[in-house]
Amino acid sequence: MSISCPEYLIKSAQQGLIQDLRDGIEKYKFSPSSTDSDGCSLLHWAAINNQLQAVSYLIDSGADVNLKGGILGETPLLWGIRAGSILVVDLLTKKGADLKLKSSECLDALQLATRLGNKKIFIQ
Repeated sequence: MSISCPEYLIKSAQQGLIQDLRDGIEKYKFSPSSTDSDGCSLLHWAAINNQLQAVSYLIDSGADVNLKGGILGETPLLWGIRAGSILVVDLLTKKGADLKLKSSECLDALQLATRLGNKKIFIQ
């Protein structure tokens, strides 16, 4: 189980503040898979906010690309799909995100993209 992370670190992921993320992970020893009180990881927040560099940094630091979190029990990949972040979705899939993991609504990546009218997110 990951350690709950402070709000400033979540905001750093949301805003793509790489140095602040680096400080939190390397200097203050927070796990790159640490979560907020809803179980949403730093990677979730970077993915839904289309912060490609933050996503890349977090993955390279060992963040779990398949961690489920939030009310819907979704992975960072599903959050990236919700945001329509093509480059984030591409990076997550290249780094091992499981396209078949389902949310608590029983939707996998392609089903969610189709439901949102964004199945082109996987066509490149």
